[in-house]
Amino acid sequence: QNMGSIQLLPDNLGGIDKARLMLKDLDTFSHVHCIFDCHLNTGWNALVVPPRLRHLESNDAKKGVLATRAPHRPNNIGLSILKVESIDIDKLEIQVFSTDLIDGTPVLDVKPYIRQFDSYPTSNSGWIEEIEKMEMRGELPKVTHDGGAEEEEALKHRKSYHISGGAEEEEALKHRKSYHIS
Repeated sequence: QNMGSIQLLPDNLGGIDKARLMLKDLDTFSHVHCIFDCHLNTGWNALVVPPRLRHLESNDAKKGVLATRAPHRPNNIGLSILKVESIDIDKLEIQVFSTDLIDGTPVLDVKPYIRQFDSYPTSNSGWIEEIEKMEMRGELPKVTHDGGAEEEEALKHRKSYHISGGAEEEEALKHRKSYHIS
């Protein structure tokens, strides 16, 4: 699992004392919603091919960007659910697991994940449910959540989202560690 930290910047939050108070009781939650700015994105398309459909040749692989979790979006706002490892109030830092953010990503807000409100057992997953049925029947190779693949065929067609930019941004991609909230 990828581990990282969200660092509160007290100058933007009314001072160090106020920033420390903001973290009170956050350690009682196992997960948080992390709302962030996809600050390195340079554009977006109305239709995108999600990672688990990249091996398909047909136009059916293209989905409307709002029906996907693609990071390249019209508003550059991203959302991730992160597992809280620990909170260091003195360092103004939230240690998290399962992060898909890159070093230096501006975090706009952190909210607790509340099982009773954030989980809807009767919800459906749209077009993804049909893809899962096809994977179960063996009609499509099964691609896992982390962008990996369980079958060799899927590995041949796997692609990751790439954020284009200069050498500084590419170096940041290699070191996914800390994030900032302001």
